[in-house]
Amino acid sequence: MLRGSDVIVSSVLYDGLPISMLEGMAAGLIPVYSNQSPILEYIRPGINGFVIDPRDPEDIAVQLVRASRACEHRTEIAAYNARLLAEKANRVSNLARVDALYAALFAVRQAEPR
Repeated sequence: MLRGSDVIVSSVLYDGLPISMLEGMAAGLIPVYSNQSPILEYIRPGINGFVIDPRDPEDIAVQLVRASRACEHRTEIAAYNARLLAEKANRVSNLARVDALYAALFAVRQAEPR
């Protein structure tokens, strides 16, 4: 169903990292999501998607028009997002980073005097 669209939009006031955004990006859609820090880790406004102020209807309208105009570059945006997701949203690499963090924390704990 997602592949039949060009843009995926969410204007929620509060969210973590939305799985819907990642799924939309993986399906090649241009994301238009609320301007929140977890989302800004994935969306570079005007490069691979757009962010909105969910409390500002005029900003929402402006960003939707920009996203609509960006559809002519959807192939490039989709390729950018595919590379980004492979790097940042990869289960194997994320688990390796978590394992390394826990190992480092464990090493610090073991080195502390009791």
